[in-house]
Amino acid sequence: MKKPAWVALGVGTVGLAVLLSAGLPGATSGSKVDDTALFTTKKGPLSITLTETGTLKTKKSIQIRPEIEGGVKISSVIEEGSEVKEGDVVVELDKTEAKKRIEDLENQVIDGESALKTANTDFEIQEAQNKTDAQKAELRGEVARVNWRKLIEGDIPKESSTRKLRVSKAYTALKRSRDKAKDMPQLLELGFMTKSQVDEENLKVDENQIEYDSAKQDLRLYKNYQEPLEVQQREAEVSEAEQELIHTKQRAESSRDQKQGVVRKCELNLKNTKDRLEEEKKKFEKLTLKAPKPGIVIYGDIENRWMSREVKVGNQVWPNQTIITIPDNEELSVVIKVHEADINKLKVGQPATITLETYKGLLLQGEITKIGSVANANNDWGESDVKKFTVDVGIKGKDLNLRPGITAKVEVALGEMKDVLYVPIQAVNVKDGKYRCFVRSGGRVTAREVDIGQSNDHFVEVKKGLDEGDCVLLYNPEGNEVEAAPTPSGQSAPASAPSPATP
Repeated sequence: MKKPAWVALGVGTVGLAVLLSAGLPGATSGSKVDDTALFTTKKGPLSITLTETGTLKTKKSIQIRPEIEGGVKISSVIEEGSEVKEGDVVVELDKTEAKKRIEDLENQVIDGESALKTANTDFEIQEAQNKTDAQKAELRGEVARVNWRKLIEGDIPKESSTRKLRVSKAYTALKRSRDKAKDMPQLLELGFMTKSQVDEENLKVDENQIEYDSAKQDLRLYKNYQEPLEVQQREAEVSEAEQELIHTKQRAESSRDQKQGVVRKCELNLKNTKDRLEEEKKKFEKLTLKAPKPGIVIYGDIENRWMSREVKVGNQVWPNQTIITIPDNEELSVVIKVHEADINKLKVGQPATITLETYKGLLLQGEITKIGSVANANNDWGESDVKKFTVDVGIKGKDLNLRPGITAKVEVALGEMKDVLYVPIQAVNVKDGKYRCFVRSGGRVTAREVDIGQSNDHFVEVKKGLDEGDCVLLYNPEGNEVEAAPTPSGQSAPASAPSPATP
């Protein structure tokens, strides 16, 4: 037997059960019953509807999130509900730390430019010094080579000639003195020379012999020792000058590379500092949040309205946190949760009517646009783990100027039953797991067990236990607490009453 939708809910059922069990004050089975608390059963058509309460949302919306790296406080925020144009400022975040970072980096840029200028000056000085040192080294090399050529081509030949000439002169003198001394004995005998003159000539021979031997010795020593030594010295000076030129160039290149390295380091540091400065300036600009399109300002995320309480001056916001939402009211829908027992009764394209608590008297038309494929447990406080599916109901019409996040009631017509017996939902209560109605007959009120069928928010079909024309009480005259009925298969309860149903 199918049972009415209102029995299936946890909280809703308990509330209804208390209503049915409490009855009217002082009512008992023997009390006089007010005619206004009676309903006469009758047959007729019964509209079957599914009613759920949900939240109005936009299919498309723009969420404004701060592009920050850590927590930043809100300095100012536009009033919620304000209408903005594209480019309007909606939030200003605290810029104190950002300004300090920019000032520090600007000072670092000044220091970096000064360091780069100094490095470039040092590099230029080093380049000039390297050029001077190289010129000096080249000059020393050229002097050494000239001295070597002078030695080979001038000094040695000249010295050799001088020494050879001395040998030749000494030999000639020696020969002449020998020839003269050879004639001395005969001249002495003839009386042309004295003994002392002869001795003197013989002494000259000895002196010339010594001079000749000395000249030959000097020539030999020069050729064998002094000349090679002087040549080696000059060659060593040339080699040393050439090596010194190489070393000078190497030292110059090393010094140049060092100075150039300092320049490049200063350039890189300056570039990095300027890049960081530009990045900080961009971050600074991002601390001013502007509306990317016109619309109405809503604090926080529409899907998590409790977060809107965090959007106020002085509160801290974090990366990727939605501060402002600007909904696109071109396409609006209501998100409802439907019990797993009723989900198969719905299909995409099914028409629905929507009413809004904020806009009394406004009746909107819509249709189901999406049915969730996975059920989620309802874990709100005070409610049981009932499995429900998310259903989107699109609202027809544009430029409705409605605010997302408000409560909306959706009523979906599931069908109409012909010629059925029905009673108001208030007339049915539960005891010991059985449905019953209190029937007044002949001035007495008796409890009668009934079998029930489908229902809407106000009326329920009675399949068995009542006859057309029976008068049933709209309350429980016993005043006993009604037992919670087991959740029937294939039924669920509406969250709240819709517009009056057609019996």
